[in-house]
Amino acid sequence: MNRFILFNHCNYYVNYFGLCLYSLFGFMLVVVYIQQALTGFLLMLYYVCKLFITFDVVNYIAVEVYWGWLVLGYHNVFASCLVSLLYLHLVRGMFIRLGLVNGWYVNWLVGIVLLVVTLVAGVLGYILPFGNLGYWAYSVIKSIVSYGLWVFS
Repeated sequence: MNRFILFNHCNYYVNYFGLCLYSLFGFMLVVVYIQQALTGFLLMLYYVCKLFITFDVVNYIAVEVYWGWLVLGYHNVFASCLVSLLYLHLVRGMFIRLGLVNGWYVNWLVGIVLLVVTLVAGVLGYILPFGNLGYWAYSVIKSIVSYGLWVFS
């Protein structure tokens, strides 16, 4: 019943391109991916990967670099938005659109691969500034992976 209500509500408005809110998740993902790539490139210009100064380098980017705090903030906030949009897009493809039933196997597998790559990149982004947050993020993720390997063995 809820699915019928959602589709009626989505088709109620005049839409010249034949798109609804569910169709825009992919476009929003592309926009957020491009934004992450651009801000990541800008942060990469100032980042130095040395073991004991990485947290100081991130602090330098946030405090000393012109508009660095804004770029770093956008990069952090949109990383969370990216993961949230990925999950919403995956749920839409599985339950609303029924992608596996309609024969979209390759697209679904590519989406799962992109989801895993994005999650790995997000983990590396947390670990990169070698501070307290990076240490605890690494320990939590390590325990999740070890538990997952224990379950599947």
